[in-house]
Amino acid sequence: MPYTHTIEGRIIHIAWSGRITKDDLAKLGRELPQIAGKLHFAPNVLHTYDDSIELGFELTEIHHYSTVAKQVPPPVPIRSAMVNATMQGEYVATLFKMLNRVENIEMRVFCDVASARLWLAEHQPPQAWAPAT
Repeated sequence: MPYTHTIEGRIIHIAWSGRITKDDLAKLGRELPQIAGKLHFAPNVLHTYDDSIELGFELTEIHHYSTVAKQVPPPVPIRSAMVNATMQGEYVATLFKMLNRVENIEMRVFCDVASARLWLAEHQPPQAWAPAT
């Protein structure tokens, strides 16, 4: 599996490794709203890419992914940080950021996890879910 996810406080951490295909992008596009929907808060998202990342999709798939993701925007503003171990990863992450058309998602590209976590911590999304009283 090219990615795993963990819940770390108010962050969904998506850790990518290996070869990423357009099917992997589609799978994440389906799974991420479901993962977030099971939480009782609106999470920020941290994507990390190890140095073994290989792209198994055409760059035009990034536009397609953004178009599909736009159909299910988060209900409140969130942040998405992308941390890259290689120049290729930084280039691809920058394309994702530039082509992002999803309402309520602010994206930024980082070279280290600590800086990304600080940026995510600056913005705590409002509660997307509140228990009945």
